[in-house]
Amino acid sequence: MKPKASAPARKSPNVVALTGGIGSGKSSVARFLEKWGAAVVDADQLARVVVEPGTPGLAALVERFGQGICLDDGQLDREKLGAIIFTDPASRKFVEGLLHPAIRKLWLDKLDILKRNPMLDLVVYVVPLFFESGMKYPEVKKVLLVTAPEEERIRRVTERDGLSPEAARARLKAQLSDDEKKKRSDYVIPNDSTISELEARTRLLFSELARRS
Repeated sequence: MKPKASAPARKSPNVVALTGGIGSGKSSVARFLEKWGAAVVDADQLARVVVEPGTPGLAALVERFGQGICLDDGQLDREKLGAIIFTDPASRKFVEGLLHPAIRKLWLDKLDILKRNPMLDLVVYVVPLFFESGMKYPEVKKVLLVTAPEEERIRRVTERDGLSPEAARARLKAQLSDDEKKKRSDYVIPNDSTISELEARTRLLFSELARRS
């Protein structure tokens, strides 16, 4: 009787971090990758979950900054908190130290579920503060950076978020420069032309990004 052949080991999907400064165009790149079959997890969405009313995260923020950072319905006023942390490094460090571990736990739980899908080739984790957080991501195999000219980023942020140019610049300055991020990234997509050009540049990388580990 012949011994049963062992089943081939199931390959895991490739895990890529997608990052870039505020207003760089990360969301557009993420939408393209998702359209082509990638599973996308957004750290900003996870950040909303860990500060929902009744969570330890929101309670700790209120204890530090006061009830004034909440809206009338008890939700976190992200605009008010942002105005604080993007102008005060100590406050930003406190918030990041509080929320990043909780966000990471949610991400790893989601990743564990996604890895069980044998048809999935690529998982994209959108992390605006991938480098700034100082956290380690051993599960991430490659880092994809989206860049854009500073003045264009300021224009996008003021139009999208209703911020003043001064407030937008303060948020840019709170993040690492694109030059520094480029040194630490595996791939760079410049977003300095049309949305069609951005899609074309992203498409060129998709096959390589979706290559399983």
